Amino acid sequence: MNLFSGKNILFFIVLAVISSQTIYSQFKIEGTVKDSSGSNLAGATVILQSMVDDTENQFSITNEEGKFLFLTSHQEFRIKVSYIGFATYSILLQDFNKENFILKLSPQVDNLDEIVLNYKPTPIQTKVDTLTFLANQFADGQEHKLKNLIQKLPGVEYEGGVLSINGKKITTVLVEGDKFFNGSTVLAVENIPANAIKELEFIDDYSETKLLNNLENSDITVLNLKLKDDKKHFYFGDLELKYGNQHFYKLNPSLFKYTKRHKYAILGSANNIGDPLENIWALQETVLNLNMSSSTLLDDLKFENKEVLSTSEKAIGVAFDGLIFDKKKLSINIVANDANRDYLIKSNNKYFDEPLLNENRELIRNQEFKNYFAGVGYENQLRNQGLFKINSEIYKRSSGNSRFLNSNFNSENIYVELEDVQESSGLNLRFSLLQKLNSRYTLNSELFFILKRDNQNLQISGNDNFLERFITKDEITGSYSQTTSDELGEVYFDNDLFYIFNSQNFLKITGIINTSLYKKNLSNPTGNSDFRSTSFPDPFNVFSDFQIKGMYSHKSEKFYSEIGMSMLHRNLPNKAENYFLPTVSMEYKLSFGNEIKAKYTSTSIRPVLEKFFEGALLKDFNHLEFGNSQLSSEIFHNFLFSSLFTDLRKGITFRGDVNYQVKQNSIIINNTFSGINLITRFSNLNSATNDFNTRFVVGKIFSALKLNGTLGYRKYDRGRILNENLIIQNIGMKRAKFHFETLFDKEVPNLFFNFTYAATNLKTGDFENKFRSNTYNVGLKNNSGKFTYLMEYEYIQNNNNYGNLYNNLKFNVVYNFENSPWLINIVGENLLDTNYINLQSIQETFVSEVQIARLPANVLLGITYKI
Repeated sequence: MNLFSGKNILFFIVLAVISSQTIYSQFKIEGTVKDSSGSNLAGATVILQSMVDDTENQFSITNEEGKFLFLTSHQEFRIKVSYIGFATYSILLQDFNKENFILKLSPQVDNLDEIVLNYKPTPIQTKVDTLTFLANQFADGQEHKLKNLIQKLPGVEYEGGVLSINGKKITTVLVEGDKFFNGSTVLAVENIPANAIKELEFIDDYSETKLLNNLENSDITVLNLKLKDDKKHFYFGDLELKYGNQHFYKLNPSLFKYTKRHKYAILGSANNIGDPLENIWALQETVLNLNMSSSTLLDDLKFENKEVLSTSEKAIGVAFDGLIFDKKKLSINIVANDANRDYLIKSNNKYFDEPLLNENRELIRNQEFKNYFAGVGYENQLRNQGLFKINSEIYKRSSGNSRFLNSNFNSENIYVELEDVQESSGLNLRFSLLQKLNSRYTLNSELFFILKRDNQNLQISGNDNFLERFITKDEITGSYSQTTSDELGEVYFDNDLFYIFNSQNFLKITGIINTSLYKKNLSNPTGNSDFRSTSFPDPFNVFSDFQIKGMYSHKSEKFYSEIGMSMLHRNLPNKAENYFLPTVSMEYKLSFGNEIKAKYTSTSIRPVLEKFFEGALLKDFNHLEFGNSQLSSEIFHNFLFSSLFTDLRKGITFRGDVNYQVKQNSIIINNTFSGINLITRFSNLNSATNDFNTRFVVGKIFSALKLNGTLGYRKYDRGRILNENLIIQNIGMKRAKFHFETLFDKEVPNLFFNFTYAATNLKTGDFENKFRSNTYNVGLKNNSGKFTYLMEYEYIQNNNNYGNLYNNLKFNVVYNFENSPWLINIVGENLLDTNYINLQSIQETFVSEVQIARLPANVLLGITYKI
């Protein structure tokens, strides 16, 4: 599609006309604040107060030269200037036309008979580990949810369910110092009303208790919300309904009750437009916060929800969190959901073979997914700031997949149908104890129990000659099936003992025991020796880690350092391993958002348990996998340097991160294939591989303009064995992003523009593949007032086999009725190129140019009742 086609040119003309009108309707108010002697006053608070609409108020903080700048569309306004130790200055201006003027403040003179302090705090307050925003200085009263307020805070972003400040991810949200439903970021940001918030505190190096906060540097940043006095006990929620063309719909009811002692939630969701069930999944993901996946079934959900031919998703969740007795807390989360999706994926694959082989493939897939989950937590506060917790979760999931493959491979037509049914169930249990033993010793212990069972039934039918040549040497007629079952029991015990020398120096001794019992069975009906019923030689194969760590730490208000050594003994199926793993780190923090970190760590990670299984597993239509019981663990040496600098008065942010990793004993893939038939085995690479990754982010906020840019570069290598030849693949990735956005007041549309450049080079032996992509996003938006909207045009240009251009247009318009619980909403997506999205995928043995079918164009009209 031509970027300069008629409709695209018209779109840009409309943007230009609107933008030009908005720019010329602005008045620039620029001034300098001085004291009575004529010296500039930096850090003075300046408020521009409209005489027409008090929701139009703006604020600024003078820079080092005492200057401030406003843009406004009103001709009558009042300016107020305040500074500690000086009398508040106020002036009413009408038909103002000066380009610059000087405001002089007089020293504060107090009456000894009566002292009245009328101090107005600054909108942003900074400490070493805390950054506080006063909500009423950023809100105009029309924000619906917390996410609408967050959009107005400098340095804070919320996109795709991820909350961040200065580029750092926020994983926990507190309300009045207490976790909001186990700290769920999504539940808080998507549901808490903006008009309930008094202050937003971002807290660095957060620990659950003061006891741990004095003993560790957690590197965790959380958001703590302080509520208004009349919102300490209230109900809130929404009833949202949308309906549109082709019977597209979305239904989202939610109801919350909040008190200081108790919190309740009832959530529902149903849609066929591919909207993620973020509220429902949030109830499930925050119970244990385990770093490990509960089931391999989650791999089936990697597709974006909107990259489907059709979809239907329904879910319900309930939750309770609160005190049941004094200092005893109980939480209960229950979730049930199901989904039905249809996918269509077309691809052109280039295989790394001699000579290069090509395949055109069309894959049709239907997936039915069901999930049932319950989580229970208990917490008891002990004496001396101690804490005892029990968290548990139980789940059952099932996934049914039907896939139909049509492949034209070197003029050979292949048709294969695959039925894949998976079931997974499990129980996870965690006990935690934190206790101060005496003035010198503190104990922190955690005990995990994990029980899991996965079953899979796989059945293939299709071309007899293809199945016979690939799956078995015996003659078969039309079908093949295999059944696998995995059973896993795991115990993880982590015991930390702190010895406190003084208020700034302490020693931590850690003992870790991790034992896994793993059993795998495979059965199938064929007589081929490669596919006989197979299991590990022992009823349960045992994997175990025994680790002792010593860590000496120094912690002051602005500086933290640690040095330590870990000794690890590991038992694998056929060998034992021993490692010495050092750690050194330093951090200097001047204030929140201004810090430097340097860190070296070494870790050892054992292979995934399934990779030790030496029986043959059918992984896909044409893919066999064999494990290797002789595998060794991988060793990682990680070097990190990061710096963050922010200046709120000047609106400047700079972040730089450099990571360098050396990997030893890399697990490499040995691929043997003939055509598209592939057999995979695993082994360790004897030489080290490298991974260099860096990112730089720069941002600047002016009075009516925001600019930021990101540069990223990664270069790494990995070993692969292709047709018995060892090859070191070299991968290089570059990414650059530029963002431009105007910041006019709420009556004026704001223009934004994004440009993203991405490049990937993959070199495998003599084969080199290059991929380039340019993405442009331009649009109008308004986040303030009763009438808010977003209109965005996206244009992607990349070099793939299916065409170089991709266009998309979407919009979202909301009208919030004044003094009413109702709002209306109209939303549209996929309004231009709706058929497919094009991308490139670099796989282990081939490069694939992919087309994924998308939902057709949809426009929905919605109404929401605010509770």
